[in-house]
Amino acid sequence: MNIKDFIGPFVFALAATWALQTFWFNSPSKNTVSDRTGTTFTAPTNVSETKPLIREVDFIDTHSNTPEQLTRVETACAVYTLSNRGATVARMEFKPCLHGSETVLTTIDSTLETQREHLPFLVALDTKTPFNYQLISNTDYDDRVVLVYRAVDSPVGIEKTYTLYKQLYKMDLALTITPANGQPVTPRLLFSAPLLQDASIDSIPRALFAGPQGKVQSLDRSKIDINTGWFKPNFFGSQDKYFVHALVSDPLSFVQRAYYDLAGKDQIISILESAPITDSTTWTLSFYVGPKEEHAMNQVDVRLQESLDYAGWLAPISRILLKILQWIYSFAHNYGIAIILVTLLIRLILFPFTIKSETSMKKQSEVQKKLAYIQQKYKSDPQRLALERAELIKKNGMPGLGGCLPLLIQIPVFFALSRVLSSSIQLYQAPFAWIPDLSTKDPYYILPILMVVVMVIQALYAESSQRMSILAMSLVLGAVTSSLSAGLALYLVVSTALAVVQTIVQKKMKWA
Repeated sequence: MNIKDFIGPFVFALAATWALQTFWFNSPSKNTVSDRTGTTFTAPTNVSETKPLIREVDFIDTHSNTPEQLTRVETACAVYTLSNRGATVARMEFKPCLHGSETVLTTIDSTLETQREHLPFLVALDTKTPFNYQLISNTDYDDRVVLVYRAVDSPVGIEKTYTLYKQLYKMDLALTITPANGQPVTPRLLFSAPLLQDASIDSIPRALFAGPQGKVQSLDRSKIDINTGWFKPNFFGSQDKYFVHALVSDPLSFVQRAYYDLAGKDQIISILESAPITDSTTWTLSFYVGPKEEHAMNQVDVRLQESLDYAGWLAPISRILLKILQWIYSFAHNYGIAIILVTLLIRLILFPFTIKSETSMKKQSEVQKKLAYIQQKYKSDPQRLALERAELIKKNGMPGLGGCLPLLIQIPVFFALSRVLSSSIQLYQAPFAWIPDLSTKDPYYILPILMVVVMVIQALYAESSQRMSILAMSLVLGAVTSSLSAGLALYLVVSTALAVVQTIVQKKMKWA
């Protein structure tokens, strides 16, 4: 074996795989009202130029030893635990029905060493901020639960009314702020990013906001500039792999500026700032606090779809594939089996195109050989060469891209399905064979090993000129597969294995 024959294909495979990972698997969502709504600004360092961003919270410490009172509200969608300390949300648990059983997913837990200035849905002031609240009422209606809190021991009157909807992942928060003696006060509302309390999930929160022209954009935590803010956004918050916490409605224009703060190693704090007020003022803000499920999000705000990893031009294909996956799961009762059956279904649909493609490619290869022979034979007779060439093309047709049709079809299908498998909450803790959770990596690296083995077998049945490239690609794809979710890795392995089986059958049956 000549080492030079190996290096070229290996370098090409490595470059192609790096580009695939960099620009597809690891790319953030690029889905990026009128006046200045949604436009960004950079906070100055000089107070005399304009008002700087406010992150400090100075609490009133009177009666700081007041015992905490927790109020638990359970709906069909979630369990909310509210605290009289800051009238904040102490805990938020969701109850999606996954794999035929109810699974509790916690996205907020303020008992985990949360600083009080970062308590979810805290109202902070540019003056002394009250920390102690009293629960005034707790009313249970048919479709919602309404809780009213009022600040105590505070010169500034603050009343917070939470409306928790029983059938929606929606929360309304009505704020009534009454300044003391007409002194101006600037209220802020702070809420944290969803952060699943599960060490097995590699999911760093990301910013989620409406930019210019109202387009929803996402930003990695590492790229957030804490000196940058947004004027009057009507969509602002954050997301993780499976959940979204975001402001979706502000009809009375509470938010004049919005910006982010970073806390700990992986937390994002969204800050919504009002204009200074001197009179008692009431606003109502609506939030989506729930999973990244298209149906659930559309019930609250269709813009939330842009948080999905499969948003964009591939979304229609992704939606169809997700519906097929869920339909197959409804009778297979296992997402691993469902992924295998979806892969098989895709291969069966593409099978006639593949046969036709390979037949066409074989024919084109023969035509190319004949063209090369004619060019060599009549290289000194241009007129005869042109005549023979025209006759050959007339008889066999012009070599074209017909053989690439199955590949062109598979590319969007692959990318659409890969987005679904890498980000769907349905795969969270979904077991299959030796894999405890299809949403995370294969813990035993069996799938990456299988990928290498399958591609080595594929190389044995390939044309001799293609074998080195396939062997080089097998090593790279094996490494790539080890970093993917097990669900996506399973799809790649099964799809490749079916392609090998198809090639073997075709050769034995002489179909192409």
